[in-house]
Amino acid sequence: MLPQLIAFREVAEKRSFRAAAEVLNISQPALTLRIQNLEATLGFSLLDRDKGGVSLTPEGERFLPYARSSIQAVRDGAAEARRARTFRAVYRIISSYNLINVFVLAWVRRLMDDRPDVSVTLDCGYPDVAARLFSAGLVDITVTFEPIVMPGLISEMLYTDESILVTSCERLEEWRDHYAYVHWDDAFTEQHRALLGEVENNPQLTIYFLDVLRVWALSGPASGYMSARVAAPYLASGQFKRVPDVPVFQRPVYMTHLARPADREAHAAGIAALRAVLPD
Repeated sequence: MLPQLIAFREVAEKRSFRAAAEVLNISQPALTLRIQNLEATLGFSLLDRDKGGVSLTPEGERFLPYARSSIQAVRDGAAEARRARTFRAVYRIISSYNLINVFVLAWVRRLMDDRPDVSVTLDCGYPDVAARLFSAGLVDITVTFEPIVMPGLISEMLYTDESILVTSCERLEEWRDHYAYVHWDDAFTEQHRALLGEVENNPQLTIYFLDVLRVWALSGPASGYMSARVAAPYLASGQFKRVPDVPVFQRPVYMTHLARPADREAHAAGIAALRAVLPD
């Protein structure tokens, strides 16, 4: 079905059978046959073709994103399968972006050095994204600031970090003028609302991707709550200053993995490498 899906995608995006046939290097009758076979399999029409050109039916509009996703999934799956020629296992990791420089890169290097026969896939994402990938069998382990609670998963707290208020303002006392609220999670929102003032709870800028604060603060005056371990090198270099006499929030870091991993040997190696590089 993959050639049929690709044929549909090309016609849908180019709104032209001729242009799609040229891209696919097939004849227009062959392209038409692929579309007809796909429609017969699905049981509904995808395209309307008239003198004005090609348009998508309502069903075609709804189906197009899934066709694109399916094409990419098959290609990703083929690439994954080809790894079996070289590696005995694939270990798939998802990390919160803020943890990459804290220990995740060291973890991946340790695992690759310890097990050169294991191919590692590293991605970044939030727990809700990771939960969907766990359900699809596309991830083995995650490290995030929130546990992922689902049947078939085990979550364990690795260590506790702190979320501290830092600023890149030249004058420390100006930090409130450039405060950005960073949305860690709903629990942080409640604590933040209870412990900080009106200015901090009604900022001009709200940030949902945690690492944006670091980039924002490096680009100009800014203040906000950041992981203490992420902030550490910038505090040491003087690029950031820690704001005193404000609340500090505890941020546990969790490991979540499958209760029954697909490859127990690779999983054991991954866990061992992780524990070897965790911050003190």
